[in-house]
Amino acid sequence: MPRRLLCADEAALAALELTELVGKKRPTKQRAPSKSKARKDIREMLTSGQFQNVRASHLVALYEWCHEQVYGVAPAELEQGKTWQHAVFAAARLMREEFDGNGEAAVEFIRWTWQREQAREMAIRSNGLERVGRIGWRVQFVQRHVVTDYRLYLARRRSGACSPTCRKSLPTS
Repeated sequence: MPRRLLCADEAALAALELTELVGKKRPTKQRAPSKSKARKDIREMLTSGQFQNVRASHLVALYEWCHEQVYGVAPAELEQGKTWQHAVFAAARLMREEFDGNGEAAVEFIRWTWQREQAREMAIRSNGLERVGRIGWRVQFVQRHVVTDYRLYLARRRSGACSPTCRKSLPTS
């Protein structure tokens, strides 16, 4: 279908609208902190107990810190290529989709995951067994079965169907 020719006024108006659009800058997104900055920030947050401004990169740094505390080694895969950035994207999606963008709620989820993992790790070691698997970044941020376990824990805790150990594992806030 042939295009309709614009009259001079319509052409001038279209050109004006186009220059207004071209002249406008897109709103810039706030950049995620670098890996080293996120690591530094999360250590400060852990010390202060204040997680109000937590972002996805901080969640990955928290995951990394917890991994080191529970297993005694850093998750080496986060140092390979773009894996850190992939983990940050996954953490952002988890925070957005499962916790309505609430970083503090995502921190509580990560805290619960690692408290549970630490208890499991201690039980395995005390029985002289060897661990087969571990919590990798994909399990923490991509696979939703851990989120389901967390929701089950919260529901049991609210209903009082939780064991005394279960009740003590997370501080009430």
